[in-house]
Amino acid sequence: MMITPRQAMDGYLSGRAARPVLAPFVERLAARVTGTSYQAMGADAGNYTAALSKTANLLGLDAVVVGADDTLLAEALGATIVWRDGRPELGAPPLALADEPAMQARLKVAIEAASRLFQVIRGAQGCIAAMTGPATLASQIYGQAGMADGLSALKPALVSVAEAYCKTRPDILLLLETQSHLSAGDSRLRRTLSAIKNVASYYDVRFGIYAASYVPADLAAFNADVIVLGGDESLMPEAVSALGQSSSPLGLALPMGRGACADIIRSIQDTSKSETMFLLTSSGDIAADADIERLRNELSQLRELR
Repeated sequence: MMITPRQAMDGYLSGRAARPVLAPFVERLAARVTGTSYQAMGADAGNYTAALSKTANLLGLDAVVVGADDTLLAEALGATIVWRDGRPELGAPPLALADEPAMQARLKVAIEAASRLFQVIRGAQGCIAAMTGPATLASQIYGQAGMADGLSALKPALVSVAEAYCKTRPDILLLLETQSHLSAGDSRLRRTLSAIKNVASYYDVRFGIYAASYVPADLAAFNADVIVLGGDESLMPEAVSALGQSSSPLGLALPMGRGACADIIRSIQDTSKSETMFLLTSSGDIAADADIERLRNELSQLRELR
C-alpha cells in the first residue's frame, strides 16, 4: 500500500515509521524553481510560500521546512547581512539587540510564510519550522569567548521567536545548531533549550534539535523530542546506538544530490544494528544550481528504503 507524505510523517512522529520521511532544506532551490533569487523570494511571504509549495510537490517531499537559514535570527536581532553570490552572510554583530525579532527583517517574512504554507499543506504533508539554535546564535553574535553570557542575554529573543513559529502550528520546531558544538555540561544552554521546549510543548509542537557538532553520549541530555544528526557521518552510528534506548524519533542530515545517501543510511543501520526509519534532511540548504533530476531520482530511491 502506498504511504502518503502525511501518513509517513504521522508514523514517524508516533515511533511507527514504515519508511523514511523526506524533508531536505530546499529554500534556495525553491527560488530557482520559481525563477527568482533567494533574496527576492525571502522578501515576500506570498512568493516564499508558493516557491516552497511548488518545489515540495516537484520533489515529492513528505515534509516542508521553512526557515532553514541560520542568518535569519541574527539579522532580526540587528546583525548586518552581506549578500555574496546570492547567499546571505553575517557581517557585523548588532550594537544592541533589536526588540521583537519575530517582527523584523527576513525572519518576519519567513514566519508569515510558514503560517500561510502550513495552513494549506498540513493535511497532506508534514510541517517543520526551523530557527537558529541558542548555541549557534550566541556564537554568531558574541563569538566563542562571549557565548556563555550571551546565552542568557539571548534567551528572551529565542523564546519569543520560538513562540511565533509555534503559533504557525508546525509538527516540529527544529533548532539549527550548525556552527557551535553542543555540550551537555553547559547548564545555561540546557536551561535555554528547556525554556524553548516548554514553549513548543504548550503549543503541542515537537521540539527538535539539528546537531552538527556533538558528543554522541551527550545527546540524550538535551531532552529533545526529535534529534537530527548532522556533521561528521562517522559519528552517526554511535549516536544512533546511544539514542537507541530513547523513544525520540531520529533524523539524519546527508549530502543529498550526490547519490550516496542510501549507502550511508545502510552503513549506519548495519553499524548501529538499528532498523530505525529516519527523517532525512540535507546537510545544509541544497544548492540553487543542484541537478534537479538527479535529486529527484535519489529521493525516489530513499523513499523506497525499508
